[in-house]
Amino acid sequence: MNNPFWFLSHLDLRSSLEWVIRRFPLSVGIVFILSIFWFYVVNSETNSEWIYRSIVVSVVTFFLSVWSLIFIENLPKKRYSNAIANFFPIVFGVLFYISLYNVYNPTLETITYITLTLFGFVSFVFVAPFLRSYFEKKWENIVHFYNYFISIAWVFLMTAIVGGSLFALWSIAIGSVLALFDISDLVDEWKLFSNWAIVSLVLVAPLYGLMHIPTQGDFEKNKYEENRFFSFLVRFVATPFIYVYFFILYAYTFKVLMNFSEWPKGIISWMVIGFTAFGYMIYIFSKAYDSNSRMISLFRKYFSLAVLPQVCMLFYAIYLRIAQYDITMNRYFVVIFWLWLTIISLYFVFSKSRFLSFIPVSLLTIILLISVGPWSVYNLPMNRQYDRLIKNLEKANILKNGVVTPLSSPKDISKELSGDIYSGISYVCDFDNCARIKELFKKELEEALKKDEEDWKKWNTNSRDTYHGISTWSVISTVTEKIKVQTYYEGSEIENNKYIQFNTNYKWDAPYPLSLEGWYTKLVRVYGETDTLNTDALYPYISIDPDSSKVRYHRWAGDIVSIEFTPSSDLIDSTIHTNLEQKDLTFEIRDNTIEIKVFLQNFAVKNPAYTGLGGYQYYSISGVGLVKDKK
Repeated sequence: MNNPFWFLSHLDLRSSLEWVIRRFPLSVGIVFILSIFWFYVVNSETNSEWIYRSIVVSVVTFFLSVWSLIFIENLPKKRYSNAIANFFPIVFGVLFYISLYNVYNPTLETITYITLTLFGFVSFVFVAPFLRSYFEKKWENIVHFYNYFISIAWVFLMTAIVGGSLFALWSIAIGSVLALFDISDLVDEWKLFSNWAIVSLVLVAPLYGLMHIPTQGDFEKNKYEENRFFSFLVRFVATPFIYVYFFILYAYTFKVLMNFSEWPKGIISWMVIGFTAFGYMIYIFSKAYDSNSRMISLFRKYFSLAVLPQVCMLFYAIYLRIAQYDITMNRYFVVIFWLWLTIISLYFVFSKSRFLSFIPVSLLTIILLISVGPWSVYNLPMNRQYDRLIKNLEKANILKNGVVTPLSSPKDISKELSGDIYSGISYVCDFDNCARIKELFKKELEEALKKDEEDWKKWNTNSRDTYHGISTWSVISTVTEKIKVQTYYEGSEIENNKYIQFNTNYKWDAPYPLSLEGWYTKLVRVYGETDTLNTDALYPYISIDPDSSKVRYHRWAGDIVSIEFTPSSDLIDSTIHTNLEQKDLTFEIRDNTIEIKVFLQNFAVKNPAYTGLGGYQYYSISGVGLVKDKK
């Protein structure tokens, strides 16, 4: 690997392609099938569930086929080994296709299922030749792991570079032709570039990667030939970054220890996980430079030991949140990664062998363990959160003996309990496409479910798409509105927001009920002050400035009436709920020349508790206004 352009070695493309087809027949076939699927999606503009499911299955099966072949290649030759290597991925692909659902509108469960499966098979590619050695405890065969790992990492990197470069450069050429010869109107540019992206990234790039996957003879070399470019990245970019980031994390740890009343920020969990995982990746890559660099030598000697206090901080941070809000899928993964980082850190601190392959193998083992059983990532967090939701509903007297009894008013329960119920319904809905929520609140959703399907059929009479069911947000908003629970801002959150946002409980696609008492001359739209694209517009409209609380009526170009508006003090309460009744966002403003009645769907006011330390800056205002112009 002393030649940084080794990836250009296959100059005879025909012979290279023939070799790849002989070595990876199934993988090559999947690449062509996947390309056909994508061409069909782009050119037919279909949204059918089956095509997206087929694409996902093809991607996952592709990496499985690569892993299976590499694994079989490194076994003692048996008569039907290659046939098994090709047959197994096909069987898995069929079963995987059957098990998938809601790929077009994926739930959190579906996304996690696909991601874990894909991550597992991609990761298996990195350890495929050594799995048998691990099972048989033939540690002498694992010494070649480093050379193989580096080779595969380079294959992934160069595949991405080649595919991206091919797409980018030829896209520039295509775009230049369209612009110079004025033929943009003659072609569908989106389809043209999308088809070229398929050729570059879905067809050519994977075939290129398959050409460069090392064989057993390539990585069973005891001497690693140093790559200068890679050496520069590891020695002068990645390793110094690790030292600097260690200083940042330990400075924050010291800050928390000096003030026990301050909880670790939630973001610290993923910061520690991401940094430590990156550190161990560099730990593998830096093996070749250990003897040539004092900085790398110290890093490899003390990294695992230095990580342990950060792992303890990670445990403390996640413990606090699980104790308060129980376990969610996000917290479940944090716990799993904490466990993995703890295991490998202790291994490299106390083990004498210190096999580098222990890092990916231990991670894959844990992923396999959490993928099945009642403790799996699909079952444990969901069941815990659903049980917590049921307990909160019973505590609020909304659920009694399995019967739902809505509250008379949102004020019948505390804000904390109301917010917990709202977030519980949202989490369960996001996880399984509201299946359990639909069953629990069947009576409350009956009318909304029926109307949603009727509306879809009304507006999609000529569509080839199929009805995918009511949206998650519609289920959440309908249920919470029926039982009268709401979400509330937290004080710590609102202090970092420049504006306080409010919304009515009316859905965007529903008719907005207006009270038309009195004689009005105009019905106009309401915008936020900075949302208005043209202050000299020829049509009348109303703008509201959340900073000055001024309402401006734009009659026509250059004729603007400004009226002061002071929101209710109750509205600016930092703990106010976000979903309000229509009456709460309806107000009247008048002067000698004009009367305005404003009906808002969402509204922003300047937050008096804003600390000015960044945070959420954006605001939006929309609604309609009735104008009685006396001029």
